[in-house]
Formats: sequence, structure tokens, C-alpha cells
Amino acid sequence: MLTDLIVGSVTEVDLVQRNALGSLYVEPAGFGSDRDPAVLGSKADRGSRTWIYVYNDSGVSLVRGSVCVRKAATQTYNVRKSTFATPQNVNMVVGIADATIATASYGWIIRQGVAEVLADTGGLTVDQAIVVGNAVDGTADTIALAATTTGFGFATETVLAGALATCWVSCQG
Repeated sequence: MLTDLIVGSVTEVDLVQRNALGSLYVEPAGFGSDRDPAVLGSKADRGSRTWIYVYNDSGVSLVRGSVCVRKAATQTYNVRKSTFATPQNVNMVVGIADATIATASYGWIIRQGVAEVLADTGGLTVDQAIVVGNAVDGTADTIALAATTTGFGFATETVLAGALATCWVSCQG
């Protein structure tokens, strides 16, 4: 996969657009988001992560761990928190916020790789698929997969409701 040249870093949030929406940045395995090769150990062996540049068009802040989906009827990377009242197709999930992105701001979210994901009211269960939560906006649930069910990743640990869980995600939105 090609990595776009980016302005700033994946940790920056701004009111001014600095990159094209949908730009991708691939963080190599063994590097932190600050690209510090000294960050080794278990995190170094988690593989690479892909970030995508988005605009928060939701009217509320996207906090760390929020499940971000495409805003309805858009062809750009305007995102909002997933909503439990209107179930989201798994293919609408764009990524997971790694830091707070205020409303009407631009920033980077994790599209693929290890991410911290907010658990819905039922919590998350290790080794089960993650899907959009059905009780709290911006959260995820886990389900035991049936042959016809798909998720956007899987939980690598079990956590209670409202907690952040380390998950592996692969978002297509």
C-alpha cells in the first residue's frame, strides 16, 4: 500500500484542513505514532497500523475509542460517531478515534491495526468479532459470528461496559 505524504503528524487535530480527506498513513511495525523506534517490546510486534484523515461532521467530539462511520449520503470522509438508533452497515465504519477530535475539526483515525475501542453496555469479549454497539453511540459490541455475520475486527481482551479494549480493526468505510 502506498503511504501519502502527510502534513503534520497523526496525533494532530486542527480546525484547518491540512491534508486531503481520505489520505492514508501507514505506521510501520515497531514504531509509535511519534515514529520513535525506541518503543519496542510487545507493542513493536503488533504490526503496522493504517491511519486515515477525516473531518468530524457529527456535532459532538469523537473521544478516544469512538467508532467512526461515514456521515449519511456523503462521498467524502466526513465522519460521525456510530449511532445505535440507526444500525450501521459494517462497511460504513471508517475507523476508530485514537484521540479526541472536536466537532468541526480535522484529524486522523485508525483504519486498520491495533486500536483501543470503547465497549458498549454489554462489554467486549476476547476473540469475538466487534460490531457497531446497539445501546450507546460511538461504541462497539462483540458477537459470536454466524456464517452470515461480519464485523470490523475482533477484541483481544475482555472488558466491561464503557471501558477501552485493545482490538484489531479492519475498517472499509
